[in-house]
Amino acid sequence: MHLNVRSCKATSSIGGAQLALSAGPKQAVSAASNYSMVYSMQVNAGDPGYLGVKLSAPLGPLSTRDYAIMIEAAPLDGGHTFLHFGYGYTYGSLARLAMGIYLASAGRTKIGFTVVGTGSDGKPQHVQGERGSLERNVMRNYLALKAYASVQTGTPQAQMEARMRSWFALTERHAAQLHELGLDEYLHEKHADLVRMGAQPQ
Repeated sequence: MHLNVRSCKATSSIGGAQLALSAGPKQAVSAASNYSMVYSMQVNAGDPGYLGVKLSAPLGPLSTRDYAIMIEAAPLDGGHTFLHFGYGYTYGSLARLAMGIYLASAGRTKIGFTVVGTGSDGKPQHVQGERGSLERNVMRNYLALKAYASVQTGTPQAQMEARMRSWFALTERHAAQLHELGLDEYLHEKHADLVRMGAQPQ
């Protein structure tokens, strides 16, 4: 559902479970504009009151490395779930340069969610720069989990369609931070991604 995720598929091999991810621009230019990563996946679900998933990848695009994603979930009272999400990686000079170019161009006016002050007009001022970029991506991923969990019935195709529409509607509640495409543009991109994956939506 995320704008920049072009495909995502879980697989199994002799080495264990893996997650193959392809990401790129929010509007596909060509397959060459995307980058692919393969995460090894470890799942700890031995306790019915706890789920832990760890994803790791040694290398990523633009000299990034040591990717680690941790997702933990535990049930709470009243039909609620506690969710903890952690994400980290190491980046070198090439990735730092790419981030600098993005923040000086396409990301120059984009904002995050943390309020860092008040403008002369009395309106809140939000964090920008690298922290703002991080906050936008965290929120997009959180809303993807929320949209996915909100749809539990229907055919796989109907579920995927409903989840994509739900994710878009949730992000539009924070349009100042998250709006990038119109609904029709977004659905066009996601439908094309599913066709390129050559698989039925899960």
